[in-house]
Amino acid sequence: MTVNCYISTGQKSVLHTLWTVSIPPPRAGFPPVHTYMKNLPVDEKEAIRKAKSYAKENNFGFIGVLDSPLCERAKYFDRFNIHFTSRRKKGKVFFMGIASPEFWDEWRNNKEQLKEEGFSVSKFRHPMENVDIWYVFYRPEIKVKEG
Repeated sequence: MTVNCYISTGQKSVLHTLWTVSIPPPRAGFPPVHTYMKNLPVDEKEAIRKAKSYAKENNFGFIGVLDSPLCERAKYFDRFNIHFTSRRKKGKVFFMGIASPEFWDEWRNNKEQLKEEGFSVSKFRHPMENVDIWYVFYRPEIKVKEG
């Protein structure tokens, strides 16, 4: 997965915020994931200096300063005949959907590869209907140093 960072100036082109964009391999079929990292100084030169330093520390590419966010954040995607929807928990973005037979076929054949891509599964016992529901989670992994 390729990770780059960029500075967004927002709608009024005043504030500078640092974002990362995770770009999965083309064969994966996932949308890019944009993640807010932190606010930067109002002075553009200082903001660029801090963003480049952050990119270098984390081995990310630096795209530059954009007048507005690069694109809308992905809210959903479809794969394995599953409709994955975006969720947030503790500031992290992940996608989830209900497992399909196509997913289970792929999971049996390529379990380790799917885990490396960021997939996991979890069983939920529905209390009213007394049935098990298997959920598939996709978490785009970005290793970020705090600070």
